[in-house]
Amino acid sequence: MDLLTTLNEAFQVIIPMITTLLAVWLIIGIRKLAKETSEKSSSELVDKLTDKYFKMLETTVTNTVLATTQTYVEALKKENAFDKEAQEKAFNMTYEAVMKVLTDEAKRYLEAAVGDLELYTKNLIEATVKLTK
Repeated sequence: MDLLTTLNEAFQVIIPMITTLLAVWLIIGIRKLAKETSEKSSSELVDKLTDKYFKMLETTVTNTVLATTQTYVEALKKENAFDKEAQEKAFNMTYEAVMKVLTDEAKRYLEAAVGDLELYTKNLIEATVKLTK
């Protein structure tokens, strides 16, 4: 066998092996990139939904506090009957109304973000009441 024939046979074995290795490497790279892109898109979606639901919660609390004040609190204050019991009732009415407005999906996202949604919402109601006085 001459050198040219030996090199030709070697290339016939080596080239398919290199091509196969490059193809495997390329497939692994594409899968990794697709996974990273998917995870990033998923994370961005969760962030957008969480922001959306925080805005929804804040708007709902503000509107509900204003509505409770206008329809319940002001009437009792005119009659000089807005005592501690009435305050608690107004707070509970507001909290229950807020929770009715929020969807189950919103509650899940908010709960995941803040941990204790009930406590967070109650604190937000208290803060909003103070800001609206």
